[in-house]
Amino acid sequence: MGGRFGLLLSAITMPLEIYLIRHGESKANSAGIVQGQLDTEITELNEDGISQSTVTAQYLKDTGITFDSAWTSDLKRAKKTAEIILAAQPNPPFLNETASLRETHMGEMQGQHFTVLEKYGSRHPSVETQAAMGERVVTFFEHLLEPSITPLTTNDELHRVLLVTHGGVLGRLLQSLAASEWLSNAPGVSSEGWFILNTSITIIRVNEERTKGVMTQFGGVEHIMNTTGVKPLLLPKTKEEIERLKAILADTVVAA
Repeated sequence: MGGRFGLLLSAITMPLEIYLIRHGESKANSAGIVQGQLDTEITELNEDGISQSTVTAQYLKDTGITFDSAWTSDLKRAKKTAEIILAAQPNPPFLNETASLRETHMGEMQGQHFTVLEKYGSRHPSVETQAAMGERVVTFFEHLLEPSITPLTTNDELHRVLLVTHGGVLGRLLQSLAASEWLSNAPGVSSEGWFILNTSITIIRVNEERTKGVMTQFGGVEHIMNTTGVKPLLLPKTKEEIERLKAILADTVVAA
């Protein structure tokens, strides 16, 4: 992947900073329903998801983070999260929607309770393969790095990108980038377990040539956890729950 990127991006002389954010909590998230690419009323943000997205938007505004471009999965739960974030921006960019950032299609398991994953994982024949999902997401990411797509605009020193998508997409993308050695972690940053919570913020700083990326933050949720009145995010609470979730994640990145 590194060589493939090097050929494409050798003439670029401006860095990127990419904010990868998972959508807010949906009705299906709270009910334990496998969403995949479902895009119905049950997969829309619930009240907590709207609150999480609003807090995230305010946090980014208060910390002076402005975006030059914005991309989202075209599924409603991601699009709504992105719209809330951009509504708080002083000069919001156009929001680009793409099917390339959709969650893994979970086939016949979509709409069923999450426990169905314990039985089938990603092995059910109706499920989009992780290889296929990974290919479309990495292809999109390569496209994002092209100079005609992310040129220098309002920021003086970099182009900052907002990318709102899904837990499975983020997990597969980051794993693929790390496996190719294109992406490394900054000192003190750990992605162990690959837990990606609703409205968590992951940040990748890309070098001027765009041939390497450094993850400077993984899955940050302090902006949510420290906010009064917003429901705490759903974390595994016991050792047994953690091991059970790891076993599921080892087979299929959670399609949420």
